[in-house]
Amino acid sequence: MLELQWWTGCRSQDVRLVRPCDIDRSGPVWLYRPHRDKNDWRDDAEHAPRVIPLGPECQRILTPWLDAEQNPTAYLFRPRAGKAHCYTDTGYAQTVRRGALAAGLGDVHPYCCRHGAKQ
Repeated sequence: MLELQWWTGCRSQDVRLVRPCDIDRSGPVWLYRPHRDKNDWRDDAEHAPRVIPLGPECQRILTPWLDAEQNPTAYLFRPRAGKAHCYTDTGYAQTVRRGALAAGLGDVHPYCCRHGAKQ
């Protein structure tokens, strides 16, 4: 999840909510259209639905997950195998933080990857 967030620069919410049915794999660059967006409450003409392009690195990351998933409407990344729900915002951040500390990387937050992709 963190690597996908790094390559796309997407929000943590977007990577937590990935479902196979939200990814258009018909072209050389896949297009991910999150089914929920933090700006969904807006009702103006300027608010266009989010589209996140997924290039070769993202496709490499996602392919094993997509091949293994049988239900196209199920969340791709779940905290426990067999569970239907996705990671919560705090659950995802806590998992990343714990993993980074265990690997000796210090205190890492998923939000850092969003802004790291812009550099």
